[in-house]
Amino acid sequence: MIYTNFQTPFWLKKHTLIKCTYQDKSSELIPEFKKLKEEYILDINRRKENGEFGLPYNGATYKLLKFEVGNRKIIDGEEVPFLQLGFGPTDYFTQLITDLNFKSTIRNKIASSSNLTERPVAEFASILGVNFNLITKDGYLIITERSSNVNVNGGIYHISVAENLLRPTDADSKGAPDLFFCARRGIQEEIGISVEIKDIEFTTFGAYPPWCQYKIIGWSELKETKSEVEYIHSIAVAKDKWENNRLIFVPCNPKAVAKFIFETKDRWYDIGIACAVLSLFQVGHSHKEIHQAFL
Repeated sequence: MIYTNFQTPFWLKKHTLIKCTYQDKSSELIPEFKKLKEEYILDINRRKENGEFGLPYNGATYKLLKFEVGNRKIIDGEEVPFLQLGFGPTDYFTQLITDLNFKSTIRNKIASSSNLTERPVAEFASILGVNFNLITKDGYLIITERSSNVNVNGGIYHISVAENLLRPTDADSKGAPDLFFCARRGIQEEIGISVEIKDIEFTTFGAYPPWCQYKIIGWSELKETKSEVEYIHSIAVAKDKWENNRLIFVPCNPKAVAKFIFETKDRWYDIGIACAVLSLFQVGHSHKEIHQAFL
C-alpha cells in the first residue's frame, strides 16, 4: 500500500496536515512473545555482565495503532490530503521479537493473516519509520552506506536518513510523536546538517509488508552544496555519524539515479530504492521521464 501525491504544493508540508494522537497505554504481549522478550532481555543482561560491547539498547519507541488516509482539507480553495495517525508506547526489544523475528512460527502466522492496508498488526510493535531524502543545493541526492556495526541493514545502501520515532526526544506536549521534529533530529544526528521545520516535506505514507511496519517518506532541499555537506560531515561530531560508513552523492536526475541503482542493486535495502525513486518525483521529474530512465 502506498499513499502519495505530488500534484499539490500543500502536501504534508505543514504540521496541520498530519495529525498524530497518543494513547499512553501499553499493549499486552501475547504469551509467546512475552516469553521471547523475557528470554531476550536475560540474554542481553548476561552478555553485558560478560563485558560484551555493542549490544542493542532498548529505546522507548512508538507503536502505530491506527491510521486514516482518506481525509481531505480545503486550503485556499484546493482539496489537499490530511493524514491521521494514532500511536501508543512500545520499545525496541518488542520490535526485535515481533516485527523483525522471522524465525518465529507464531510471528509469521500472525503476519500472513494480517491486512496492513486496513490496520497495523495489534500483536506486533508496528513501528512507523521516518525515511528522508536530502538534496543538496547543487542537485545531488545523498545516499548512505550503512555501517556494518548497526543492528539492522548493516553494510548496505540506504537513503539519506532513516529514523525510528523515539518517545524521549520526539514527543509533543501531549505525548504524540512530531514527525517533522524526528526528521530534523535524524538529519542533525546522522549527517550533521541543521534543517528548519518549514523546509521539511512529507510526500508518501505506506506499509512495508516484510516487516509488518509502516514508512513515511519525506525530503528537503538543503541550503548547502555537495562540497559543503562533505566538509560539514567530515568535521561534525554528529551523535549517530557512526551509523554510516560514508555518504554517496548522486545527481538527482532520472538517468543518474537509475544508473546508480542498476549498478548497485544487490547492495540496497528495498525501502531505500523506493525512496531514491521518489526523490525524482519530489524534485519535479515526471513519471514518463523516470519510467523511461529505468527502462
